[in-house]
Amino acid sequence: FRTRRTVAADIDEVSTMLAGETQDSGWMDKLRAKTSFQRQLTHRLAAVEESRRTMQRIRQQHDECVLSDYDGCYLLWSQEAVRRSIEKAVSSSRERSAWLSHGYDMTPPPELLNHCLITVEDTLANEVVAFAEVAWLPSPSSNERAVVEMHSQSADHTDDEVFSSTIVNLVTSKNHRRLGIASRMLRFLSKFVSSQWSSDELSLFVESNNEQAISLYSSRGFVLSGSEDGLLYMRKTASNEMALIPLKT
Repeated sequence: FRTRRTVAADIDEVSTMLAGETQDSGWMDKLRAKTSFQRQLTHRLAAVEESRRTMQRIRQQHDECVLSDYDGCYLLWSQEAVRRSIEKAVSSSRERSAWLSHGYDMTPPPELLNHCLITVEDTLANEVVAFAEVAWLPSPSSNERAVVEMHSQSADHTDDEVFSSTIVNLVTSKNHRRLGIASRMLRFLSKFVSSQWSSDELSLFVESNNEQAISLYSSRGFVLSGSEDGLLYMRKTASNEMALIPLKT
């Protein structure tokens, strides 16, 4: 199995997997769900790729100087194609978004651009077997401990909001369950947000009756930290990770 960046050709298989997990109704409901996932993921991937390519060009143009995260974000946000792609991705999304409290005419904090889509591929069968998506999302109000507090710059929004690296989607194909792929993805995502986003926290939402998923997340260091809209909110921090490491005797 190979873990890699998601590409446009993966979207159809990924959407099929996600639709199968979220809909227990008839084939028409599954088809509608798949279409919805395809639309959302296509826009999100386009925004991520547009931002990545544009940032590469910016760094090449400024190769003689070291750009801070804020300078890079300012230059990136000056590109209309980037702003429009992100606005389109947010407008098509069904999840909560940190962008709802931030105007598109203002340069966002660098953390707000954190978003990644990851695919696990069976290289022998040339088949997508798992998918994960992580974004910088608002945490439930019950979560009083968080990585970063950001003050909204929107004129009509004055409350402080708390954000963290959050798993938006995590799915494994039914033919590749119980092979440790989900655990592998969780380890990868923890390392990714730590090394790429300087975040020592990873969080997720899970349905309260999904005992198998809750057991998996608990075994990987996630602890219950709140709830929202009928979903449990679980967090994993560096201290949780260390607690899983057995002491040598």
